[in-house]
Amino acid sequence: MSPLPRLDEAALRDAFATATDGEEVLSRRTVILLADMFDLDPLGMVHVLECKGLARAGSLDWFRANGSISPEDIASVRREAATALVFSSRKGVSCRPL
Repeated sequence: MSPLPRLDEAALRDAFATATDGEEVLSRRTVILLADMFDLDPLGMVHVLECKGLARAGSLDWFRANGSISPEDIASVRREAATALVFSSRKGVSCRPL
């Protein structure tokens, strides 16, 4: 794998702590959100998290052996994040058709 990208390590650790909120398992959702925040592909993010000691050793191998992170997974998480953003900015007011 290529060398690690240059990331603000403090920002990565803060984002990881916020995204995982004490969870014991690294989810696809968390990986996708972090990857988007730091402009990396999801498996690249898993690699970075492993190298920085934020994810367990073998996490990248686990994702690869268990279906990887599919384009459908990525699209689903992005839709969910966009919906949450819209609702938080509208303070829970549902969207009306035009």
